[in-house]
Amino acid sequence: MGSKQFYIYSEGKNAEEAYQNAIREDQVRNGNKPYNGTIGSKEVHSQFVFVQLPFSEDDSEAMEKYFKNNDKWDPTGCIEVRPAKGKPAKIAVKHYQPQVKFQTRYVIYQMEKELGVYASKKEALAAAKQMLADKTYHTSLTIYMEKRHINGNEIATLRAEPHKDSENGRYLFFGWAPC
Repeated sequence: MGSKQFYIYSEGKNAEEAYQNAIREDQVRNGNKPYNGTIGSKEVHSQFVFVQLPFSEDDSEAMEKYFKNNDKWDPTGCIEVRPAKGKPAKIAVKHYQPQVKFQTRYVIYQMEKELGVYASKKEALAAAKQMLADKTYHTSLTIYMEKRHINGNEIATLRAEPHKDSENGRYLFFGWAPC
């Protein structure tokens, strides 16, 4: 499976809405086929990251740097081309009562990249051996024992509710997609 560069302009009251609009528009144009090399073929829960433009850089220079330093597994890049106008959005906050529970997990890493999380040391060792035997990874792997939150990480959800008189902003989304 390879990867292909994509870019798409989209509008929305904020970047999140524009991102969802871009995915919907792409799926209308290109269908829901996975691995078609467009923004619609990125992971369902894939997110975007804002790319800050230095004063001397334009959109194309920023995209080129992003393409050189990222791959299809990284989030989609986003540049705000035209900010949304109007009254500021109202921020809605929904609080959750956390139920903190910790469990021991065995995590396989290659350098600083997490490759897998397992409930037992035996499972983690078997998975790591299989990764090396399949030649999926050509360097050494490390297994760490970690305490992780289980069902207790979410404490609040914040959502921007744009004012009805606001004007959509324009955003450029770009990155690598599987094909």
